[in-house]
Amino acid sequence: NTTGRAKTLPADCIRKCNEGFSGFNGVLPCFLCQPGGVGSMVGTQCRIESKAFAIWEDTGLVEEYIVDGKCLNNTCPLCEAGKYSPQSGLSTCFDCAQHSYSYAGQANCTKCPGVTVTAQTASTSLQECQRKCTPGAYSLDGLSPCKRCNPGNYGKVFGMSVCDVCVPGKFQSLVAATSCFFCPPGKSTFLPGKDLARSCQGIAPKYLYDDEALHLTCASDFTFNRDEGSVNNVL
Repeated sequence: NTTGRAKTLPADCIRKCNEGFSGFNGVLPCFLCQPGGVGSMVGTQCRIESKAFAIWEDTGLVEEYIVDGKCLNNTCPLCEAGKYSPQSGLSTCFDCAQHSYSYAGQANCTKCPGVTVTAQTASTSLQECQRKCTPGAYSLDGLSPCKRCNPGNYGKVFGMSVCDVCVPGKFQSLVAATSCFFCPPGKSTFLPGKDLARSCQGIAPKYLYDDEALHLTCASDFTFNRDEGSVNNVL
């Protein structure tokens, strides 16, 4: 390539810069791209600090073009906002990971503060960092604005998209709860999602409710006879 138009000699054709470098009009002398910048192709043109304009006339058209320009020190084109390049000589900018962001020309992305997160990758500003729903609240994407969990439900972690349901044997009468209450010994709700203490009904005290298996089991030292529907003490 040449450094400008209207060149007349073969010697005016100068070798293009490799990927990861840039130069005026994309030719020698070439400058290594620094972190935050990128030379995405052979012949990447540098960012220009000063411009001298000339008039190029061809087939009746008049067009301004740059001559004798000067490249900036950190001369390569900058990575766009939402992207970064962490080292010198790169030909590609990388997207910021989810829950981080960057402005143009950054070598690294900035993590969202506190319990804020982003909805996607390649976020371009701090304003895209949104607060997670707190325990006891939820939303479709787990981000604010959030709704409170209804009675009979609870949310125990940040960023929930749906509230958990109180399992049989437990209840919760409050909104925005982070856990459920156990029924008194010998009582159970039998069905999930109960919101009142009076939903706990009496059962034989030798039964215990197994939260994981979601069914009634026998207390220690008792066995259950399914055919007869009775409990046998095996002490």
